[in-house]
Amino acid sequence: MEKKRKIALRGVIVLAVLAAMLAVVPSAFAQSPYPANSVYFMPEHSTGVYCQSNTIVQIRVNTTIPCRGVTTDISFDPSCVNITAVDFSGSAWVSLPGWAHHGDWVRITNSNFFAPYPTGDNLLANITLHCKNATSDCTSALNF
Repeated sequence: MEKKRKIALRGVIVLAVLAAMLAVVPSAFAQSPYPANSVYFMPEHSTGVYCQSNTIVQIRVNTTIPCRGVTTDISFDPSCVNITAVDFSGSAWVSLPGWAHHGDWVRITNSNFFAPYPTGDNLLANITLHCKNATSDCTSALNF
């Protein structure tokens, strides 16, 4: 009888340790949070895999104060990549979405006319990146 209790206790301990490991491992691989009052890409690093497909990247805004609107400029190497579309679906700002392409940079803007204004971590837009050069040495940073 004592032996069965020890086996049962060991089983419970093993299950508890396994559950704790499964809870901790995903958080270790999660992207680190961005500091307040920042604009960032999600995912931070992406690839067009030798021009086989377009890549969708989120532009996110993390703000601690109510933010009525956002305007950001993104520069890139147009010989390697192009921003071909901006989708504002799901954006926290909804009143005046717009974007303009200027060759090697784009300006993306949106705002809300009326309160409440977004705070926290919010989506501004999704951008479509189109690969223009299939060579492996052609890379382009996206810079704010």
